Amino acid sequence: MSNARILIVEDEQIVALEIQRRLEELGYQIAGVAADADEAFEYLRTTPIDLVLMDIILAGGPDGIDAAQVVLRDYQKPVLFVTAYSHSEIIDRAKLAGAYGYIIKPFNVRQLHSNIEIALEKHREQETFRARIEDGHIKSVRRISLRIDDEVILIDPSDLLYLEVQDGMVSLVTAQKRWCQRGTLAEWEERLRVYPFYRCHKSFMVNLKSIKSLTLNVDHSYTIKFFDTEAEIPLARNKARYLKDLLSF
Repeated sequence: MSNARILIVEDEQIVALEIQRRLEELGYQIAGVAADADEAFEYLRTTPIDLVLMDIILAGGPDGIDAAQVVLRDYQKPVLFVTAYSHSEIIDRAKLAGAYGYIIKPFNVRQLHSNIEIALEKHREQETFRARIEDGHIKSVRRISLRIDDEVILIDPSDLLYLEVQDGMVSLVTAQKRWCQRGTLAEWEERLRVYPFYRCHKSFMVNLKSIKSLTLNVDHSYTIKFFDTEAEIPLARNKARYLKDLLSF
């Protein structure tokens, strides 16, 4: 998507012009250059934008991390942070904001291009998933089959709470039972793509309709809890913002 429309949010004019030059060399369109959060929000209200490049430290008003949360929540646009700061506490805040990436200055054109393309592709996948749910293309009645020894077991996917992969085995878990199958979560993502399951962690897929709550832990990570069971699973920090938006938490 080399012609993507990108909004630059950077309060240092020289730096903003340099980023603009590099983006144009890569074939991207510049939707605008904003010096602060309020100006960025005005662009988002009035201008078609595919991605926001956001500096973390902005003069006056909200900083880039707070601004990114508004962009993701209210405008559903992917945000990439571009900053000279790499302190762990800043990176942790950036992860919690739900941004699609974090580029440390100074960066080269290859880093910029690859991070933008990954962010755009990730956003497309998420929007496709959201649209399938909203358009009713997610199924909930057809059963899936599992081969256990010499027996074929039929399971209603709506009964599943989550799937977990460990040591090459995928566990399919309901409130009462756990079945194990050799394979990968990627294979099950494809098999369950017409059902409301979401890859919430590198080791877990969750049934969206089984989620009771998202609990914030002391380390700012989240835990997913379910109806009618004490089972719980982790939610990856970089998945939290999107999942909360998807569930309207």
